[in-house]
Amino acid sequence: MTIELCAPAEHAKFVAALEGISRHLPSAHSDPSASAVLVGSDYVFRPCLPQPVRFQYAMRRRTDLTHEAYAKHYAEVHSGFGYKTRGVEGYAQFHVDLLASAEACASSGLGVCDLDGVSQVYLATLTRFLLAAPINAAMGAVKDEKRFVDRERSAMFSSRVSRRF
Repeated sequence: MTIELCAPAEHAKFVAALEGISRHLPSAHSDPSASAVLVGSDYVFRPCLPQPVRFQYAMRRRTDLTHEAYAKHYAEVHSGFGYKTRGVEGYAQFHVDLLASAEACASSGLGVCDLDGVSQVYLATLTRFLLAAPINAAMGAVKDEKRFVDRERSAMFSSRVSRRF
């Protein structure tokens, strides 16, 4: 399960509001490393109406790159694949603020905050996206990804969107 909170407040106020939240989330409290809290900004490249499935790629940068170099390539180069990938209704990037995320982790008691970004792909169906995978792979997204993402330390997952507040 993924719980996503979008807060227009200043990061400091948001971090303070998360204080001790892990005590109220049994699985996060028992294993903080299985949870994450990330603070940052969404960049929407391909807007869409709400979709029933979201595929996410939680990424860590290659160790030979700075966070800034990673973010620049991610936003200025890799975002182009979000426009042409088949089976996708919408595409956004979440750019992580590393310092604010570390503060939120400490305050909340949740575990992981060392991600650099999260690709968010909005889908009508996961099947349609997976069937288009060979065509999408031929466009070079994975090849480009290897230029800035440490794939071994990153994770992909999909979730059914059940409710938006």
